[in-house]
Amino acid sequence: MRKITNFTASDVSNGFIIGSFLTVWPAIVYFKLLRPPFAKYKALILLRYILYIILVYSAVKFTQELILPSINGEEQYILDNSGIGIIMSLVLMITAPTLDYFITDICHFNNASYNFNLLKEEIEVSSRQFDIDIYYIQRLYKYEIEKYSREYNINSRLIEVILTLESMHRGELIRKIGEKIGCKYFYFLVVNQDMSIGVSQMKISTISRVLKTSPYNFKRKITSTKFLIRVTCRYLKEILEEYEFNREYEKKRGIDDVYEYIAESYTGSAKNKSGKVYSIILKKNLKNWGELNEFNESVG
Repeated sequence: MRKITNFTASDVSNGFIIGSFLTVWPAIVYFKLLRPPFAKYKALILLRYILYIILVYSAVKFTQELILPSINGEEQYILDNSGIGIIMSLVLMITAPTLDYFITDICHFNNASYNFNLLKEEIEVSSRQFDIDIYYIQRLYKYEIEKYSREYNINSRLIEVILTLESMHRGELIRKIGEKIGCKYFYFLVVNQDMSIGVSQMKISTISRVLKTSPYNFKRKITSTKFLIRVTCRYLKEILEEYEFNREYEKKRGIDDVYEYIAESYTGSAKNKSGKVYSIILKKNLKNWGELNEFNESVG
């Protein structure tokens, strides 16, 4: 092997193993295969990836032990004839798809069932995080939520839930510090990138549209919690009024209720995974709290 590639057989084998692992690792992370709760469908997917790595390694060893020596003119006792290279190539061509089919069949799972389980798990994880975060939202912003939800005659529980959901997607402390630095010293970049800002995570363009003014007119207020909560109340009031006006059209479009309409406004779609999780958590935490388009004091 070193004569051909300047690498030892061990180097090549290890390289292929690492390469095959890096190929499947993003999918393992995306599907959260190593995170609880564990389920059969996760084990089947993980098994398929493991078998893929084993198959790659086996193909490399097969090539190193049989095909390359044959090409170099070394005698092979498994199939000792002048056409061994062609025969081995044909064997690999036939074996690879057969093994892939076999692995797929062994590790088969129902895709619809998997998607349902993945959505269910995402809802459970998000709901647990939501129950923790809403406590802090209520304690930190109680008076601002009550004041501005009353001003715009909107259910204060809706504001709590939206601020909690958005804060869950905001990230760690480093993100919050980055937002403040960006808004203070690099505001033109914040505007150009249309960043989401603050506790409400509203985009600069959305705030500008709601207030009907240039982003540079609210530069000094952009990191103010009071300002952002007030704009959020105004924005949600507009969303609720739009839904009431277009309710029949939205039903024809596939939007079943106001929660899906709000989710679509915030996530871009009510039908993808993020939108479904968003709308389900909204419904779960708002369905027993009265009319959304009327003030209802709910802050603890």
